[in-house]
Amino acid sequence: MSFASDTKKIICKQSEKVSNCCELSELAAILCFAGSLEIKKGITHLKVVSENASVAQRLCVLLSCLGLNDIKIQAPTSVGGWYVVRIHGDRLDNLADALGMIQDGEVVLYPSDNVIKFECCMLSFIKGAFLGGGSITSPDKEYHAEFVTKVPKLADILMQLLASLEIKAHLTVRKEQFVVYIKESESIASLLGSIGAGSAMMELYYIKIE
Repeated sequence: MSFASDTKKIICKQSEKVSNCCELSELAAILCFAGSLEIKKGITHLKVVSENASVAQRLCVLLSCLGLNDIKIQAPTSVGGWYVVRIHGDRLDNLADALGMIQDGEVVLYPSDNVIKFECCMLSFIKGAFLGGGSITSPDKEYHAEFVTKVPKLADILMQLLASLEIKAHLTVRKEQFVVYIKESESIASLLGSIGAGSAMMELYYIKIE
């Protein structure tokens, strides 16, 4: 496994029961960063994909907290494939409403401010953003972490949250995608510590010392 995959697995394994507001924040971030909207026969579908089994399982756990217990993971048919979760119809409408992801009657891939108004929820949202659309390079190669999305509003929200934690991030556009990236080692360490990846943070510090 890569350093990024190992880090996500650690975060999911160590995730403990949190308040309902934080569950909603983390869930909203995973759905927004890993999801895409499709319209088939007039019905909006949310397709959420991840190459990490732990993230897919974490997503289903969070969905079950809202009563969506029977949504299944479509496992990859080959090594290196993607895990897929699909949500549509009334389930999607109710879920999007609970997460503040409805604007002018339409489902959007960013939450309302109410979902991330507390500091604990901000941290949960950043954690979900990393699980859904984040990656990090092994620190023995270079210092680089990034979050990728096609939604400019979502990138702006994440930039504001990172700034509130004094994590120095930058925003760029790459192949029609908005990339929030972090290059400074201290900021990456702060990010890892904030989202529950303490062992990955310590590994970064050990490598930096060496």
